[in-house]
Amino acid sequence: MSYRTVIQALGKLMLLLAAAMLLPLVWALVEWAMGREGEFEAAVAMGGGLLAALACAAMLSFLGREAKQQHLGRREALLLVALSWFLGALVVGVPYYLWASMAGPEPGVPFHRPVDCWFESVSGLTTTGASILSEIERLPRGILLWRQMTQWLGGLGIIVLFVAVLPSLGVGGKKL
Repeated sequence: MSYRTVIQALGKLMLLLAAAMLLPLVWALVEWAMGREGEFEAAVAMGGGLLAALACAAMLSFLGREAKQQHLGRREALLLVALSWFLGALVVGVPYYLWASMAGPEPGVPFHRPVDCWFESVSGLTTTGASILSEIERLPRGILLWRQMTQWLGGLGIIVLFVAVLPSLGVGGKKL
């Protein structure tokens, strides 16, 4: 099994997640410039999440720099999918946690526990629709955009999994 190939692919995925954080970051900055309350904290949280994703991508790319095998076998593909969901959910949850830590201990502010952030990010990346939020409209728009983008990325990931990865593993739609 080529672990370096899996690590290198994970680094590319983290880079894609970092790139996806750019739009909510810009959105939060524009909303903050327009005078919306709470958007500065959302922009800082998205910037922190972006930096965390870039750091993770850099570390994984460095560790997988000498990958000899470019083709993913069955075992590598399954390991990559499992690690992508787990590590991706951790990185996606960083902006939620950073925002909650800056928003303070006000009642009604979600995401103070890391498990809540991880649950919301897993929910988004798996497109299940489950949420810990009871009053979604209270969140800043930058965080709301990030939440919706994770659901969009999750739906896109499921499609890629079914169309690209599973047929290469010999598991087609009929077997599923």
